[in-house]
Amino acid sequence: MRFHLYCQGQLLPGAREEKSVRKIGKIINRTEDEVKGQILIGEPRKITSSNDETLINRLYCSLRKAGLDVEIIQRADESVRPLDVTIRRVDVDELLTDPDVFPIQPIDYSQKRVIVIAIAVMLLVMGFVWYWL
Repeated sequence: MRFHLYCQGQLLPGAREEKSVRKIGKIINRTEDEVKGQILIGEPRKITSSNDETLINRLYCSLRKAGLDVEIIQRADESVRPLDVTIRRVDVDELLTDPDVFPIQPIDYSQKRVIVIAIAVMLLVMGFVWYWL
């Protein structure tokens, strides 16, 4: 797991700017002008990243105490590659007739005559009902 430390580009509410800028500069080895020009710009920026969670947590706590609005974002290690997957071409007819994959089987045309008779009877009944209304 890779840990990234991002600053939000601003100080925490209630932090004194002069004192906070001086402390932040000491923590990250920057001058006060560099902190104001590179860190406190009003936009999120990545400060550092590491695999060492305790190092990132200590830096996070130090910067929060100094008055900087920071957050830790965890991401999967970029060096880990996704699994190689090979895709097998599937015959559509094979897929449609496999009851585990496609539980509704296609209509068997030997039953077509039964379906036509059922529809004809239904239309005949609807005609009688319409006539009597």
